[in-house]
Amino acid sequence: MPLRHTINYALRLVHAEGHGVVTASDICDYFDDVVVKDAMPYKKLFDLSRCEVNIDDDEIMALGARVAAYAAYDPRGPVAVVASNADTLLAVHRFFNLGGAARKGDIFDSVDAARAWLDSLS
Repeated sequence: MPLRHTINYALRLVHAEGHGVVTASDICDYFDDVVVKDAMPYKKLFDLSRCEVNIDDDEIMALGARVAAYAAYDPRGPVAVVASNADTLLAVHRFFNLGGAARKGDIFDSVDAARAWLDSLS
């Protein structure tokens, strides 16, 4: 599975890691699991530093619309994304612009920096 994640209920944290090629379908599966397992309010660490994100413009639009629809699940937890690949960074920026304005989100170059930012949030 290109996108693996764990939900730590004690820490109220979802940690996702991409490996290989991550597609829009992989991200939708992630969303579905987080919703079903009542983890939408949790902080999310999304590590895409070791993968390639293969998502076209139409899929980005669909993912953005899906995230916007999740506003019904507010509060939604903040998202820290770790990415360095130029294509992945572009996809993440577009995704944040389309669906992430209602909650905190930022992009980091390391898992440690992302985790520190999440830990600083109350």
